[in-house]
Amino acid sequence: MQTIRGGVFAERTGLTTGAITGLLDRLEKAGFVRRVRDPEDRRRIIIDPIEKNLAVAEDLFRSIGESMAKLSDEFTPQEMALVRRVIQRRVEITKEEISRLREQSIV
Repeated sequence: MQTIRGGVFAERTGLTTGAITGLLDRLEKAGFVRRVRDPEDRRRIIIDPIEKNLAVAEDLFRSIGESMAKLSDEFTPQEMALVRRVIQRRVEITKEEISRLREQSIV
């Protein structure tokens, strides 16, 4: 896994930098990542994954991944396409509503 700048997490997830800070605090405390100052810009941090501990996380979440794969196998490709479409639209609507709330200074 490659290192990534901290602000990229917020950009890619749509979460606030505060939410990302809390997430990174927990991941760092659990030993999955470490924060390193960006040598090109000391105001930025780079999130450096701790590879040996990521294997532990993979083991913890393997069961749910396998269970979800089995669940997907219960549906036809057409049914799965519909499920994907519903989820994608829900994500789009949620993002639109978050933007609307942010414009009103609620979030």
